[in-house]
Amino acid sequence: MKSFCVRMFENIFHVLSFSDLIRLVGSGSSRCSGRVEIFHNNIWGTVSDSNWNLNDAEVVCRQLNCGSALEATQSSKFGAGTGQVWLTGVTCSGNESSLSECQHLDGETTTTTTTTTTTTTTMDIFMTLVSSVQVTTSFDLEEIACQCFCMLCIDIFFKRCTLKYSLFCVFYIKGDIRLVGSGSTQCSGRVEVYHSNSWGTVCDDGWDLSDAEVVCRQLNCGSALEVPPSAHFGAGTGQIWLDHVTCSGNESSLAECQHSGFGSNTCEHGQDAAVICSDLIRLAGAGSSRCSGRVEIFHNNIWGTVFDFNWDLNDAEVVCRQLNCGSALQAPQSAYFGPGTGQIWLGDVTCSGNESSLSECQHSGWGNYYYYYYNNNYYYYYNNGHYSDAGVICSGVKTV
Repeated sequence: MKSFCVRMFENIFHVLSFSDLIRLVGSGSSRCSGRVEIFHNNIWGTVSDSNWNLNDAEVVCRQLNCGSALEATQSSKFGAGTGQVWLTGVTCSGNESSLSECQHLDGETTTTTTTTTTTTTTMDIFMTLVSSVQVTTSFDLEEIACQCFCMLCIDIFFKRCTLKYSLFCVFYIKGDIRLVGSGSTQCSGRVEVYHSNSWGTVCDDGWDLSDAEVVCRQLNCGSALEVPPSAHFGAGTGQIWLDHVTCSGNESSLAECQHSGFGSNTCEHGQDAAVICSDLIRLAGAGSSRCSGRVEIFHNNIWGTVFDFNWDLNDAEVVCRQLNCGSALQAPQSAYFGPGTGQIWLGDVTCSGNESSLSECQHSGWGNYYYYYYNNNYYYYYNNGHYSDAGVICSGVKTV
């Protein structure tokens, strides 16, 4: 029955090994961001942030099939864990296939108090019934395996699980997706989805901004800007997994949208769908439009504004390029599009104008938006809050 279950549901489930179990959890965590925890000796434990960097995070992201590492945050950004700290002093080259292959010290022999590390990736152990009823994490591997197969082939609410314990289980993965191809970036490229142990493309029949919006949201890439046709980022190879995708735009993953079925299509790779997302930036505010508005950036899972100290056309040029909005016409200051709310993320932004994203420009540091200036033998502290929010006015959408 066990093999039957896996074979029967292979289109919606992905088989993973119990070895090197790893997950991302904590306050504000998601499938691909959170506090790193590993399963060892039948116990979940954390990783100390001593020497934790992007190379280490890259391995975690690869292990969890979550793309590339964006940040390797420290100091328990997603909240402090409890119980065992399994690893400390992790040192990866970035090419390893799992964190266990990296050099490290055993945290269980460490007496020094440490903070836990976080990264942009991990999958919690959970299972989903076809009826969408979720059963949350159990920490007993044998129980997990048993429950999993019971959920696939037996009514878990009315029959007792009698299957023998297994060393592997089936986990539901929330629509693995990536953007690749010639000229692709983290937030623009040919759309590919992971299904039946292989990556495949999406046909662009009926592909529109609502579909792209879901992809951009799923990848934490802001809003959808364009849906360039005809394999704009180059033709893929192998399987074309999806066709006639129809999203409302509010779904959390492409897997939730209607489509013709995995592998059911008559498309060629010259019709591979693509997206161009805004990345972690958007234009908002009173009187804003697709290519003009108050500049807001997404950091630490929060949208925030940019302080207008030294804000000029070079800075605005980068924003316009990033949003595929042509050239910068103006770089308005003093909350021209109205004051934002909440966090002010950047200040004293200094771009040459050639950068591909605002994050590549020099700035005062995340959250350090105020500044001091010297005049007549005195230092003055300047902080006008959101009444100094920066804006841009671009020439308009650049045709792809």
